[in-house]
Amino acid sequence: MELFSKILVVSFWVLFCQNIFAQSDLKDLGRNGLLGETIPNSIVISAGGNYYFGDIERTSLFAKDFDNHVNWYGQIGYRRTMFTEHLKIKAAALVGELKGDKEGYAFKTTIIEPDLILEYYPIAKKAHRCDCSKKIVGLYLYGGAGIAFSKIALDVEKDNETLHTTTITPLCAFGAGYRQSISANLQLGFEFGYRFVIGGDAVKFNLDGYPIVPGNIKSSKWQDGFYTLGITAAYNF
Repeated sequence: MELFSKILVVSFWVLFCQNIFAQSDLKDLGRNGLLGETIPNSIVISAGGNYYFGDIERTSLFAKDFDNHVNWYGQIGYRRTMFTEHLKIKAAALVGELKGDKEGYAFKTTIIEPDLILEYYPIAKKAHRCDCSKKIVGLYLYGGAGIAFSKIALDVEKDNETLHTTTITPLCAFGAGYRQSISANLQLGFEFGYRFVIGGDAVKFNLDGYPIVPGNIKSSKWQDGFYTLGITAAYNF
């Protein structure tokens, strides 16, 4: 009986200490922005604002009427670890509105854009009080490609008419972000990105309906594209 009591006390002490250290490690992971999970699958949701620039911007990258080029976007995707914790692949779908208005020409469109993205996490470090393998820091770079499907409304003010055109446009995407573990299954963060048309503008390969304007073909000074800035949430499973 005495031996059993001793074994029970030792077992309780070991379990209690492990629980304390596990909680301490989790706090260290969150405090240092480490992604401590080994769970390979994630559902990722992003939302925020975008800024369009393209053929309407004929003088500078940022327009004086900045507000006329800002709109919204949202994205949902499935992410999985590839080969190493430093590399993840994400299949996602972005939905958003783009708009521009300058010098008598305007457009507005809603785009649906499926993407295939690679995320690279370059930094790994150990958490304090954690005798374990290195964990991935939540800073990452990403790059990939997608296709934007859009129906564009063109408002040519000088001719007092509104036209519509549809485009299917290949895009290249790259950017950077940061995610921090809130728990073993939840991460929150932010992301900044840039998307632009692959190749030059064409009648069916653009984001804004230009340079094809009724009765007036204009050359492209800027590659059609848009910036995104938003918050992200990921659920690991």
